[in-house]
Amino acid sequence: MKISTKGRYALRIMIDLAQHPGEDAVSLRDIAERQEVSAKYLELIVSVLNKAGFVNSTRGKSGGYRLSRKPEEYTVGSILKLTEGSLSPVACLENRRCTCSRATRCETLPLWLHLDHLIDDYLESVTLRDLVDQTIASELKEP
Repeated sequence: MKISTKGRYALRIMIDLAQHPGEDAVSLRDIAERQEVSAKYLELIVSVLNKAGFVNSTRGKSGGYRLSRKPEEYTVGSILKLTEGSLSPVACLENRRCTCSRATRCETLPLWLHLDHLIDDYLESVTLRDLVDQTIASELKEP
């Protein structure tokens, strides 16, 4: 499993929105500037997040995006699965079940299944709130 920039930037967008929970929608331009990422690329990613109901969009002069739920209601796993698709460590487990013709005699399948469960359990245990709180804590430590 390798997380692409799409998945990593989706997390960064979501964290940015969680860090700016005010009444006004957050413009994609502001997110792009803070995250030092092309606004055009972020448009593609936020479109996926919007279609899935992870964010709400507002059009117009003061338009932008905001989270549709509280930060603690999003898991890192849900965000990455949305943007990455499968997070399985091997191709034969990508559809959450082994479709390999060798599955019944594969000596390594138990290893991959266990790793897949560990990855999923961990990513589903970390919330957007956890990431925001971690960021705030690390900023407080800096001189």
